[in-house]
Amino acid sequence: MAGILGLIAAGVSIAGTLYGALSASSASDKAASASRQAAQEAQDLAKYEADLFRARGAKLVSSQRALYGVAGVQMIGSPLEVIANTSAELEQDALAIQKGGQARARQLLGQAEVQSSMASSLLTAGLVRAGGQALSLLTQEGLLPQ
Repeated sequence: MAGILGLIAAGVSIAGTLYGALSASSASDKAASASRQAAQEAQDLAKYEADLFRARGAKLVSSQRALYGVAGVQMIGSPLEVIANTSAELEQDALAIQKGGQARARQLLGQAEVQSSMASSLLTAGLVRAGGQALSLLTQEGLLPQ
């Protein structure tokens, strides 16, 4: 009777080890998935913000042109250079916004890779622990030679 109870207790322990490993692995997989989603959202947000910045920039350039026109300034030489420089600077800033979002996305994707790797490692470690427990049990019960 004591042998049967020992086997049952060991079986429950092994099952608990496997369940814990599966749960931890699943949690890491979910975290990796959330990080991938956050990376996509960071890129989407950066693109949206860059597009808004470009739209505001286009309005600024239009206002510059209108003010030069109202003042009677011809659109040659310095005024044209000012508008061209403004447009170029605005585009550089918009690109910087997008690159910031891309950098954040790369960081989150790297985090997702670590989390995926951790999920695999946790599952492997749990399987090894459970296998060790099973071998130990079989040895103790005399079912395997020592």
